[in-house]
Amino acid sequence: QLYVNQNVVDEDFDTYSYIVQERTDEKEIVERMLRTKVALLIQGVSVDDDAKGENGNGLRAGTFQAVDVAFKSRDQFLNYIVNAPIEQPTNSDEDNKGVKFTGLTPFSIKAEKDAEGKVVGLYLKYYDVKVDDVYLLPFDELQNKKVIYTDQDEDKPKEIPYGSIAYLSTDRLRVHLTNLCKFKKDKKSCKFCGIGEGEKTVPLCDEKIYAAENVREVLTAYRDRYGDEKIQVTEKYSFPALRHFLLGGQTADLEDETTAERMIDTIKLIREVMPYKDIDAMIVPCYASTVERMKRAGLKRIAFNLEIWDEEIAGEIMPGKRGSLNRDNYLNSLSNARSILGVHESVRSMLMVGLEPLANTLIGIQKLLERDVQPMLSIFRPMPGTKEYEHIMPPSVVDVVQLYKEAVRLCEEKEYRNKQGWLIDRKMHLGPECVPCQNNTVALPYRTYDIKQMRKRNEEEKK
Repeated sequence: QLYVNQNVVDEDFDTYSYIVQERTDEKEIVERMLRTKVALLIQGVSVDDDAKGENGNGLRAGTFQAVDVAFKSRDQFLNYIVNAPIEQPTNSDEDNKGVKFTGLTPFSIKAEKDAEGKVVGLYLKYYDVKVDDVYLLPFDELQNKKVIYTDQDEDKPKEIPYGSIAYLSTDRLRVHLTNLCKFKKDKKSCKFCGIGEGEKTVPLCDEKIYAAENVREVLTAYRDRYGDEKIQVTEKYSFPALRHFLLGGQTADLEDETTAERMIDTIKLIREVMPYKDIDAMIVPCYASTVERMKRAGLKRIAFNLEIWDEEIAGEIMPGKRGSLNRDNYLNSLSNARSILGVHESVRSMLMVGLEPLANTLIGIQKLLERDVQPMLSIFRPMPGTKEYEHIMPPSVVDVVQLYKEAVRLCEEKEYRNKQGWLIDRKMHLGPECVPCQNNTVALPYRTYDIKQMRKRNEEEKK
């Protein structure tokens, strides 16, 4: 019996034609965007050595063993960004082999050179056909800078990399509360998670690492380098630019009052350093009173990620998260947060695609919609270091494309009525809303980058 890896062959023979051919019909443009993005999310990309050095500092590592690829075409791809897995996520970590199966990818990023051999740009190829001009997000200049502090118990100063406290991911600064997942600490971590138990060079002591003075130093440095709004017009491209914040990473125990206080204080610090930037959080469910305090401190949106809908499968794969909180706990916490924040699409939950039947995922989407919770879809990625899970194939491109269409249909069918019972003009979309933050989700631009508005703007600019 011969098995052909789906990263090699096009399952329905439509994906290839959509990816390689420009489209003029609006529906077909959306189809091309969708298939290109899903294929990149699953199949990954190889990057030529010349292309890795195009920005002068090598690759800027993206989240989840990947690189963030930004498309230059506004007409065909709405300038979206895709978080594509890569065999070697950085050009300096030789021991990191990256995501399995990406060596079979038909996508590659090539360097375009002038007559003198100088790199003048990058472009994406699918098999041997150019898809679009692209660029890789520039290297984060601050992630390896060090915070220096003195432990009261020791005379010798200690160093903490900025990246252990916060780091840039597209246009958001991801701010940590801990570098030790509470479930990893209890030996009950999620089996698909490839995040280590704290950085090897960083001590596991949250109170000292994430002390207010350390966090303030990092926030101020990022504000001064990337937070200036002029960066969007004075530099060649608008990235990196710090436009908003996402609190989370690892899994902090927010039922612990000390950790909850640190969360509130961190939100206040962000408000102090950059008062005009939105603040989101992606955390495990916590007390409703903590959500209320976070809102008063300045939080705008929150996400409690279900990840897997089926209780039995979730209990097997996520023994910590689902051992302490069952599905009903998650749903009740999401409903409470929606009542507290009080704004449409302010509460979200991510479902993972590929570790349970797709029919289960659709049920989960429907149940989230019933609570006015914005669903998000993230494709399972076989991360290195996850034992048997790094050998599991991700779902097929065709299956994910069909799931997306069904999910969009469910969102569009969701009706909203006012207190008098009249239908109101409101829609639910697959989240998140922020286009750069959609980089690792199965979602397409739906507001600012509406296709009709984009085409109208293009025509106006041509005139």
